[in-house]
Amino acid sequence: MFEATATRSCPAARALAISHFTADFEKVHAKEIIEAVQAKAHNTACLRTRGEIIDLFGDFEIVSPGLVAASNWRPDITPPPGVHPEEDGIWAGVGVKR
Repeated sequence: MFEATATRSCPAARALAISHFTADFEKVHAKEIIEAVQAKAHNTACLRTRGEIIDLFGDFEIVSPGLVAASNWRPDITPPPGVHPEEDGIWAGVGVKR
């Protein structure tokens, strides 16, 4: 698997940031969005579950606040009114290789 090879080959003291579309959030029609994007794009896209995205980090240690809805990744910043994490459709996180 490419992801596992890529994370193993990184030296220590490196960071890996991942934000990825998911169908884990019920309020987001992620499958329809991905189909529309792929109809017009030259690159393929896929949806992954939270567990599948965590696996992409390989031996990188996920740092606080963890793998969270993208709007919750900066807990020190209050999201604008009307922004609800369950509507993000994107998991986001950062891992550090120690």
